[in-house]
Amino acid sequence: MLLKQNQQKTCFLCGHRNLYSAMKIEKRLFQEIENLIIDGCSIFKIGTHGAFDQLSLSVCRQLKTQYPHIKIQVVFTSLSAFVKDEYGFCLADLYKDVETITYPIEDVYFKKQITMCNRMMINDSDIIVCYVDKSKSVSGAKAAMNYAERNNKKVINLYREEDDPFYGLTTKVIEKWWKDIKKIIYKK
Repeated sequence: MLLKQNQQKTCFLCGHRNLYSAMKIEKRLFQEIENLIIDGCSIFKIGTHGAFDQLSLSVCRQLKTQYPHIKIQVVFTSLSAFVKDEYGFCLADLYKDVETITYPIEDVYFKKQITMCNRMMINDSDIIVCYVDKSKSVSGAKAAMNYAERNNKKVINLYREEDDPFYGLTTKVIEKWWKDIKKIIYKK
């Protein structure tokens, strides 16, 4: 496998906080990231706020064993991730095998820090690989993807409609499913 040299590209990985078909998504993500590495991408930026972030980090760690030249950057939205607790542990300790970075957003209102951080990572990247269901009305991942598209970044969306656990089901079947779940939860 030939790697393209002399091209240092950066990729930002972002997606939904919750995933339903992680195994299917992992295969797609692995293939896409490997293709990007072969095409000259060597820096991968990842957040810490959800299932897609954790899946992306896992895939990048796996690929780093094959492609040791790649750099994985885990981006924290708060410096509190580096503060040790009474046992000497801090969140950043979980990421000792990768580079950890923060952007200067401590003065940003806390509910906007992830959005601001995502925008900074997008600005620093050439390619955005995301997992975004465009039908969701409100989503930080969707907002990040839209921001990247508005800023003419190359966006690769790995979402597939068939990943949704209700894909192909009728409204009637879905309603019955929810009714049955409520019976179990509320024991009615």
